[in-house]
Amino acid sequence: MRSDDHVWREKNEGTESIFSSIGRTVRDIIGNAQEIIRSEVQLAKTEIMEEIRGAAKAAAFYAAAGICALFALGLILWACVYGLLYIVPLWLAALIVGLAMAVIGGIAFYMARKEVQRLSFKAEQTIATAKENVRWARNRFR
Repeated sequence: MRSDDHVWREKNEGTESIFSSIGRTVRDIIGNAQEIIRSEVQLAKTEIMEEIRGAAKAAAFYAAAGICALFALGLILWACVYGLLYIVPLWLAALIVGLAMAVIGGIAFYMARKEVQRLSFKAEQTIATAKENVRWARNRFR
């Protein structure tokens, strides 16, 4: 009986080591998947922050340019009204200059709207690597 008990114990230990090995492998896979997810989230945060910093710098430059242009425009428009004053009455000169500015403002608004629609705050690199990781995982477990 002892020999049967010894054989059973050896088979049982071999089965336990296989299950232990599978358990360790599963834990490693889960740990690696968690690390991959954490790194992908960090990469997405970094990409988005870089895009936001770039947009903030561009906005600051646009604001400075807008302020300077506003002062310059005011003086130019004032000069235009005075220049037209020699041809037409004052009220008509102001109306002509105002309508011209309305047309230019409409064109500028249209161009600004096109630029805003072109902005993208997607983390394209992160999305691409995440898709690649999913493909790798699918192929790995087939």
